[in-house]
Amino acid sequence: MKIITLNLRFTADRWQERFPMIVDLLHDEQPDFVGLQEVALKIQQAHLIQGALNYLNPSTPYKLRVADDTFEPAILANAILSRYPITEHERICLPVNFRVAQRITVEVHGMPVTIANTHLHHKPYRDETIRLPQMQAVVDWLVHTSDHPTILVGDFNARPETETVAYARQYFQSAFASIHGLEPEKTFPTPLINKDYKPRAIDYIFYRNRHLQVNHAKLVGNQPHPLDTSLYPSDHFGIYAEFDLVP
Repeated sequence: MKIITLNLRFTADRWQERFPMIVDLLHDEQPDFVGLQEVALKIQQAHLIQGALNYLNPSTPYKLRVADDTFEPAILANAILSRYPITEHERICLPVNFRVAQRITVEVHGMPVTIANTHLHHKPYRDETIRLPQMQAVVDWLVHTSDHPTILVGDFNARPETETVAYARQYFQSAFASIHGLEPEKTFPTPLINKDYKPRAIDYIFYRNRHLQVNHAKLVGNQPHPLDTSLYPSDHFGIYAEFDLVP
């Protein structure tokens, strides 16, 4: 199973130029699942990506599930693309603010697998008073309601040394760190945004259950457009991982 997580940066910062780069990235990597964050609802951003990918891959089309944030009016969402038939889709609201988490259940070689996706709050920057209870809600939801092999992806807005990530690691392993021994130097920001942000790793692919074995993990979306070194698919690098289901 191949999976990618990517924050889309909604329609900001040269979306029309970034859109074909995102489609090319996903088409080149051919993931079975994609977790997207900051999905712009007004233009049906996830549907645009789904349609473009399915045009390029008509024999292996993606199914789509979108989970709107609870902010009124609804502006952003999370979304999951899956090449496997989706048997269930659920969403929970996270404590504090308007963020949500979503999960789908699929069958892979006869075994049920859960794919979950979320986007934790970016504020406050210097402490985890909002992100930690949000992470606890997501992890507890996944751990205590299902014993399926589970992959949790997203933009967690939390650096590897934070208590937010430490809580996730009580139950999950990081795919990137499992392969490389540590998290990437950064997943945010890319040169797409010209702001003085401190580089940090805040995007992850987590997994749990003895039936999952990670074989490969890397950054994706970390190369600029060949004719424009300031143009990237997003303000985040994506994370890619490959898993085997084992007995």
